[in-house]
Amino acid sequence: RLQGNYDFSAYPGNLLFGNSVRYLFYYIYDKFVEKQSFRSLKYIAENFSENLTVAKLAEIENYNRFYYTDWFKSKTGILPSEYIQIVRIEKAKALLADTGYKIIEIALQVGYDNASSFTRTFKRLEHISPREYRNLFQKPSPSRKAM
Repeated sequence: RLQGNYDFSAYPGNLLFGNSVRYLFYYIYDKFVEKQSFRSLKYIAENFSENLTVAKLAEIENYNRFYYTDWFKSKTGILPSEYIQIVRIEKAKALLADTGYKIIEIALQVGYDNASSFTRTFKRLEHISPREYRNLFQKPSPSRKAM
């Protein structure tokens, strides 16, 4: 389990490692969620695109919403809202690299109401914009000619 005070903003989105690290992250993340008995972690993983509230997550764990935030942080090292943002941005990174969806479409698919909130969060966590990330990591489609 995650313990301690992790500063996820210190990692610039695996810019140097590409898809291998991203897929390794997904594998480890899935194993982490499986191993934890926290129902709310599983709920976040399965419903990240929905409007998730601390009240709902606390209800899933049968805790008071005020206690839940402290409990979650003690178990993971981060706040529930930070965890949700990380999950959403990781899913968005996969969509940016693997699809041609517009930024707004990706934002909506991963749980943001608008592109500006999504872009702001993405830049804060990854230190580059979604468009810059796509330009660095998008796989060339068969219809694109290699230059």
